[in-house]
Amino acid sequence: MSVEDMDTIQHSSSQNNTIEISEQNYFKNSLHPIPILEILQSQRKTGTFCDIKLRTSDKLFITFGHQNILMAASPYFREILNTLDEDVTINIADHDILEILVDYIYTGELTLKKVNVEV
Repeated sequence: MSVEDMDTIQHSSSQNNTIEISEQNYFKNSLHPIPILEILQSQRKTGTFCDIKLRTSDKLFITFGHQNILMAASPYFREILNTLDEDVTINIADHDILEILVDYIYTGELTLKKVNVEV
């Protein structure tokens, strides 16, 4: 990469704040994790390439996940997934809450409502 290219990238990054190149040739694209998490969320929704099934305590609801993602995002999941079981029961009776929590891990987004905050 030429110095002119680096100057161009640095200039564009100051406008959209997504790419950084330092004088030591360190490159960082802050948008890099976004499409990866979107693909992992899509896989989770379809159960593709997932290595864990999460069930609510009433066992009526199953959602899928990736152990590494869940463990990296949450000390709670790190603790319960240390058993490395492929089918884990979460002591949450409300399946909507489990789905909201796992969705948040994969997207960083959630909608707060009086009903789900109270639960």
